[in-house]
Amino acid sequence: MRSELHYLHAPLDVLRARLAARNAMRPVGTFRIDESYLATWSNLFEPPDADELRPVESGTASSSMRAGQVVIVPHQSAWVAQYSAVARTLSDALGTLALRIDHIGSTAVPGLNAKDIIDVQISVARLDESVDAALRSAGFRRIEAVQRDHRPPGVAGSDAEWEKWFYREPPDVRRTHIHVRVMGRSNQRYPLLFRDYLIAHPDTTAAYGILKHRLAASLANADDYPDVKDPAVDLIYLAAQEWANSCGWQGADNPQVEKT
Repeated sequence: MRSELHYLHAPLDVLRARLAARNAMRPVGTFRIDESYLATWSNLFEPPDADELRPVESGTASSSMRAGQVVIVPHQSAWVAQYSAVARTLSDALGTLALRIDHIGSTAVPGLNAKDIIDVQISVARLDESVDAALRSAGFRRIEAVQRDHRPPGVAGSDAEWEKWFYREPPDVRRTHIHVRVMGRSNQRYPLLFRDYLIAHPDTTAAYGILKHRLAASLANADDYPDVKDPAVDLIYLAAQEWANSCGWQGADNPQVEKT
């Protein structure tokens, strides 16, 4: 059996015009919808990407997630170039607001299988409206519901250490997650150390890849994937901190903006 998802994009100005027409001639018994809700709802809505729109035959799966299942794919050499293209766009949009831009997550670790989603970290001096405005003007969509990162058990410090802004790619751009974090905070250091530790320890990388495959295959609900995976990631991070102390790792401390 074949199924297809069709999605029609309507720009925000078109939606405003349609809402104004609806409010002007709404049927008896209905209520007026305030235009201010449009911006809130549009930030929460995630348009389907090209992979999600691909026709599906019964029994098949996509490269990242299909029918409520997480799909882990072999490491792709193209991920590096795809990250670089996004990084150039972000660098052009943010200018000096971006203290550094980094490829993070599993797609940044050579040989590691992953979901087909590019993760990018933007390190900034502060989370302020100039950063948000620059990203929105470049077409990136802020997901307001995501405001902080998972905090590892037993980690001391302020909750502010784990605050972030989260964005998705513009329409018609490959699936990308943009994490905006403050330079020097715990959550800005975490993904850089995690990435560099895995690169330096290929055996741990291989074991982590096996874990991800088994989780993806066994979980009935894709929404449970990060909740189950996070404790394992924390265990690796604890080992990574010991490694960083022993070798003098300072990979999160040097401001740089990748423009390759």
